[in-house]
Amino acid sequence: METAECKRILSQSSDGDHKAAVDAYQTWVDDGGSCGETVQDAVLLSTTKLEEADSLVSRAFREINEGDLLKAKTSLNQALEVYPRYYWVSKLLRDLDRSMRLRAEGLQQEARYLQTQGDLAGALNRMRQAGDLLPEGELSGEISRLEVMIEGRAKRERAWNELARAREFVDQNRFLDAERVLEGGEARSAIPENVSSFLEELRAKRQLRGREAFRDARASEVAGDLDRAFFHIGSALDLGELDEPLRSEIIEFARLLGMKYYSQGRLTQAREVWSLALANDSGNAKLEEYLHEVQERLKSLRKIQEQDGDERSERP
Repeated sequence: METAECKRILSQSSDGDHKAAVDAYQTWVDDGGSCGETVQDAVLLSTTKLEEADSLVSRAFREINEGDLLKAKTSLNQALEVYPRYYWVSKLLRDLDRSMRLRAEGLQQEARYLQTQGDLAGALNRMRQAGDLLPEGELSGEISRLEVMIEGRAKRERAWNELARAREFVDQNRFLDAERVLEGGEARSAIPENVSSFLEELRAKRQLRGREAFRDARASEVAGDLDRAFFHIGSALDLGELDEPLRSEIIEFARLLGMKYYSQGRLTQAREVWSLALANDSGNAKLEEYLHEVQERLKSLRKIQEQDGDERSERP
């Protein structure tokens, strides 16, 4: 028959109050008392739980000394899982939470300082460290704000690189390539005013280069070099969309140039120059008419050539 003290010790162990059970049993034994096997087994279980919890607490103190408060908190929580009624560990956790909040406040201050210095990546790193020390989501707004700022900076850097690339193309008179760089990139949305100014500059340079090419085309035509004139017309139209009245003047010049080719019997060249002009002035009825006529004449010539070839092959 167990004594009242043994029953009390067994109750403490069963209720999970392991330290109280172990201490009470040790005092009872030291005073000459004894308990049955059931109580001894319960005390042994409590001793095991207490030792396991104390081992985790010791590890937590080492982690605190090393400055790793997150690991220390994990260790203390594990100790409470082993021994939920270990009140001293609960107090340690509350103290640790206060220390973690102080550490987090220091990290937030450092993050704000780094942001003023332009080190957004460093600021984000410190803010994330602070967020790890606080309840989940407490600093999510600050972290998101810094992430957006970093992405915005990266986007602007990409935009400036695109604009620099477009400028290189303009310097090479590759106006269409310059426009393609900006159409498919981020510069238009990231630095719209700079892009707008650049496009005005591009338009002016393209207009200037188009007039130079047109001038050279007319000079070549006056000199009787129709092929050279055609080359310069192609160069002008390859620049992209030209302003009026320059575009119309070039199209009209191309129409007349094609007529000169046609009158000289150079039908292929006439077809090519009219095709080029029509590609830049779709719906031009005169050009469509001329192009249809020259294509029909070329078909007729091919048929005549084929017939002549057949006749030669039939001669003995």
